[in-house]
Amino acid sequence: MKKLLLVLVSFVVFSALHGQSYLGFVSRSVNLREGPGKEFNILLTLNAGTKIFIISQQAENEFLNVIDIESGTEGYVHRNYAKTEEAVYTPPGGIFSSTGHITDENPVLTITNSTSKVLTLKLNKLVFTFTAGETRAVSVHPGIYRVIASAPRVIPMTGTDKLEKNLSYSWRFYLKDE
Repeated sequence: MKKLLLVLVSFVVFSALHGQSYLGFVSRSVNLREGPGKEFNILLTLNAGTKIFIISQQAENEFLNVIDIESGTEGYVHRNYAKTEEAVYTPPGGIFSSTGHITDENPVLTITNSTSKVLTLKLNKLVFTFTAGETRAVSVHPGIYRVIASAPRVIPMTGTDKLEKNLSYSWRFYLKDE
């Protein structure tokens, strides 16, 4: 019973920290900023109706962390001008596939970008950029990660994964025609 309660509490805490992601739009012309406040540099100006990916509705200084879907640029907009349309489905289970045991204590991820777009892969606060067609291995600390993969003109993908020590993982970014 204690074990179940601990798992449930961990899940609730993790969910509260990371929140649900949404597709949405900006309701008027707004500045996309580097950080959560007017004192941060302006990255872009988004026109009314611009589609955004709202990483979480958890505001910081009244600003939401979003991704401009057109450019793939991540930044912050004031919460009053970010409107949600629909929740983004997060698939159950992990994002990365385990490929076996390694001697390195830190997990090693082999990422393949099988598209013609620049991929931005965010693991909590770690950010990696992959050029079109690039395959690269990266080492991270073991732990639970919120994963966000984005590219220009692509709806970002999000999920969570637990990366364990002494394991290697792989993941391939590709676009599916619908």
